[in-house]
Amino acid sequence: MALDYAAAADGPIAALLGLGSAYRAEIKGEGTWSSWLGNAVFQREEEAQTEPLAEFELTNTAGRYGIDGYIKPKMKADTILARALGDRLALKHEGTLKYSRFDGLIEAKSSALEARG
Repeated sequence: MALDYAAAADGPIAALLGLGSAYRAEIKGEGTWSSWLGNAVFQREEEAQTEPLAEFELTNTAGRYGIDGYIKPKMKADTILARALGDRLALKHEGTLKYSRFDGLIEAKSSALEARG
């Protein structure tokens, strides 16, 4: 499986979402329906610079799915949410998905926050 998506700064997606920058998403992986390993990378491209926004490892082992990585939220520094999320928010999801029901673990960690469920 592979996806390589580029949204231009002056394109329709950026205009609809009010982004004002170019964005790129790339997902790659190898394996079968029951055993798969891949990764996802999301980047912002501004003035010949590329800034990583998120990176994740994606897995499937016999119907047990996993997502492990981080996002780098960009928010106004004076907000409560920005202070809670910090410069980098680690995310981890591991579990099964049967009949549209998730059964597993979700974790989120930053310099000021740790949540599990």
